[in-house]
Amino acid sequence: MSFFKKLDIALNVRWILSTPHQLIQTTDIGKVNKYKYASWADSTIEPTPLLMFSLLPDVEKQVIDLLPDALKDAEVPRAHLMKMQRLSDRPNMLYPHVDRGRRVAINFYLVCGDETTLFFEADEAIRNLTPVAEFCAKERECWMLDVSKPHAVIMNAATERIGLSLSYRRSRYEDLARRLEMASQT
Repeated sequence: MSFFKKLDIALNVRWILSTPHQLIQTTDIGKVNKYKYASWADSTIEPTPLLMFSLLPDVEKQVIDLLPDALKDAEVPRAHLMKMQRLSDRPNMLYPHVDRGRRVAINFYLVCGDETTLFFEADEAIRNLTPVAEFCAKERECWMLDVSKPHAVIMNAATERIGLSLSYRRSRYEDLARRLEMASQT
């Protein structure tokens, strides 16, 4: 089973960092039990806060217009900026979770270091997460993720991770991957 795929999409979107954006969401790291899988995680690793920012409508449209038609034809995604910051010299983690309100994320990594994104299989009966796949994104890379599956981010050496994230609410990961594969064959 595939949980993520590196995409060969090069968008020069670093300019977004200099555009105005508004804070729309923060993770509530003080209420770990609010997130189903977070309480199953290794509590010796400090939590990493996640901040989400909305983009101005014209900026969001510019970004979406750069996507391949195969992705836009499935559904028009929403775009936002996400920022994670390591709080100490120790490894930090965005605890295991599934994203709310979206099934698939396409992330363009603008600022990053040695963060590892992990995916898990969840055994609900014994409340256990087993790591099954991982990747380490580099700056300027684009990855498609199945965020309906439990996943986490470990902040190792980097102090900050900033990305442009496109959210697909209805489309499934397998469907978008298939659309991209079919488009590459034509």
